[in-house]
Amino acid sequence: MTLKKIIVLFFLSLPFFSSGQDKKLFDVLPVADGKVNYHDTVYLSNKSSEDLKARITKWYADSYAQVTKGSDHASMDQHSYYFVIKWKQPVWSKYPGANNLKVNVWYSVSLTAFENGYYYEITNFKIKRYERKSFLKPFPSYVDVTVENINSATTDEKAKIVCNEIDKQVREIVSLLKEFMKS
Repeated sequence: MTLKKIIVLFFLSLPFFSSGQDKKLFDVLPVADGKVNYHDTVYLSNKSSEDLKARITKWYADSYAQVTKGSDHASMDQHSYYFVIKWKQPVWSKYPGANNLKVNVWYSVSLTAFENGYYYEITNFKIKRYERKSFLKPFPSYVDVTVENINSATTDEKAKIVCNEIDKQVREIVSLLKEFMKS
């Protein structure tokens, strides 16, 4: 085999080797088509699509009830939810007191049932926090950024810390969803 053929075969095989590698935001959050996206197909034995659709409807309703307890921004039509994390600073930061800032991480959930399984997708992550100005805090502070653009609002080190917190929360949501759908 000539060197030219070897080089051609190498470049032709690259897509096969790289297609299995997922892109990650800050080596943490999975990215698909430029957006943070958690998704998977889960197969369950002996579950009809009607049973799974009923479970999905109940999961949406239960999740929506939890979100609306503390917010007037939730919309059941969009299946938008949020969780709260701390907007953390790296340990070596010159502003360690900023670790007390809490932000809402909004996200969308899409669930689709089929015979003996379902598909979930969790995406459209946006970090929002607004604090009104007061006598003790004369300037309003806010964070309003998509997760994909988080480094525009903070340092890369801090963005990675926040991404780790988001990943931990989403993995917990996925785990709870899987347990709920099995029951």
